[in-house]
Amino acid sequence: MHLIDTALCQLDSRDRQSTRAQPALSFAGDLEGTKSARDLSSSMMISLRLSGRKCVVIGDGSEAERRSKLLRDKGASVRVLSLDATNEPLSTGQLSAYLLGAVVVIAAGVRSDLVRVIRTVTDELGILFCSIDDPENCDFFNVATRSVGPLTLAVSSDGELPCYTSLIADRLLEVLSEYEWTAFRVVKQIRESIRLKHGTSLGNSWRELILEAESLAESGLAESEIFELLLSQVEITNSAMPQLS
Repeated sequence: MHLIDTALCQLDSRDRQSTRAQPALSFAGDLEGTKSARDLSSSMMISLRLSGRKCVVIGDGSEAERRSKLLRDKGASVRVLSLDATNEPLSTGQLSAYLLGAVVVIAAGVRSDLVRVIRTVTDELGILFCSIDDPENCDFFNVATRSVGPLTLAVSSDGELPCYTSLIADRLLEVLSEYEWTAFRVVKQIRESIRLKHGTSLGNSWRELILEAESLAESGLAESEIFELLLSQVEITNSAMPQLS
């Protein structure tokens, strides 16, 4: 989110629960009638805002800790369910109560039989679920992201080869020029201005405007001049749009 980067998540400083504060639990039995494998061709990349919202990581070890940190770094309210101990098995009812209110659940290093249990519960509760390194049991995939200011580049392989997406994201960041950053800043300002004045920025040819901004930046025109020139063009496009009262 996420994006879920994996963006995907963030930790609220008001709810910093320890990753070891939860009791270590195990699951009882197995479930029948779980859903078939997800259709991996149907995924759509989004950027999911999780600041202050409940996210659960299930599992132990370095991968579970890494996923917890990623969520916390983005502001999520993270709870970690450890499976280390050998105490009483956890029923699906207990698991449902534990996960209730979560928007994202991530399993890291969890046995396949337990993944099926978790997946059944998250399906029933309508919670997005991801089993790390197990693409067939994922509602979303963690994507490789690179951020510069408000701009985030994201690359996903739909779980097929996540180790390669990070390398590609690095390469994409390297090819962006200063002209493109200038165009980004200028068109972002124009869009904000139009949205404030008209209530929406829909209906404009933003792609063409961005390309023109890049061309003007490359020609040596100052950023403020590009802004004024292109803003007047967008205002003409929006002249027929009704004003907000």
